[in-house]
Amino acid sequence: MLAVPDAPKGPELRHEILIRQVESKISLDQTGKKDDDDAASKMSFSKLYSSSSTGKERCMLYLGWTFAALTGSVLPLFFFFLGPVFDAFTIETSVDEMRDAIREIAIIMACLAVGIFFTSVL
Repeated sequence: MLAVPDAPKGPELRHEILIRQVESKISLDQTGKKDDDDAASKMSFSKLYSSSSTGKERCMLYLGWTFAALTGSVLPLFFFFLGPVFDAFTIETSVDEMRDAIREIAIIMACLAVGIFFTSVL
């Protein structure tokens, strides 16, 4: 490798990069239009993921999206099962019937909680 004698190294390089980023942001704010470099550096998500990721990375992305959707869809199910818990408390039902109904719904909600735990940890 050829070494450039005046090239910044380590923290100096990061410092200069940050200064350039701030200066480009300031110039963008002052002029109100983007540089040609900014427009050329944009790419779509599909191109970004298909061109620079390996098969293992794509698999992890798709699994992450799937499990995030599963985790997000379980929260409305909790509210769906919370209604019958409140409906169990009526004057016409006995204490044993209330307890049985609430126990059944609590078991279902516990299973949903375990499902959320596993889908969010994976």
